[in-house]
Amino acid sequence: MAENFTPIRVAQTVGITANAFLAGNLMTMSFYAVPTLLLAPTPLLLRQWRKMWNLGKRSNPPIAAIGLLSNAYLAYKQYNTPLSTNHPRGEMYAIAAFLSAWLVLYTPAFMSTTNGQLLEAAEDMEGFDVGEEVEAQGKKESARQLIDKWGVLNLGRSAGPLVGALVGLWASLA
Repeated sequence: MAENFTPIRVAQTVGITANAFLAGNLMTMSFYAVPTLLLAPTPLLLRQWRKMWNLGKRSNPPIAAIGLLSNAYLAYKQYNTPLSTNHPRGEMYAIAAFLSAWLVLYTPAFMSTTNGQLLEAAEDMEGFDVGEEVEAQGKKESARQLIDKWGVLNLGRSAGPLVGALVGLWASLA
């Protein structure tokens, strides 16, 4: 009797799709949202960035968890096969699982200072009209510089899920 491959195929599809979707979501923020935000006056720019940040903070970790769990399941299934020659595939799925959670590790390590500065600047601009052009005085970096820096850092954050999707695809096709 042939083994049922349906759970494996579903996990492969879900893992690859979750990582690719997450990478695309993060890249879209850097390539499209950040340049558009930079067209706005500072108070509006910071309010819109904070809204985008809050939406991403709520939606991206669950997507990363789906990719992590799918790829971890696939790695387990590869190692769980008796006398398996599929250990390299299992290792690839384990790498894809780690890369699924990349943003959870990358964000606090590399982006927390910039995020904190932007959130503080957004709070400072609360009393201003959205159309006013104002820059915070005495700050090391302007809000526009911080947003631009955030966009570059965010590209690094998107690299993990992108590579995770490619590694998961490679393991699935190997």
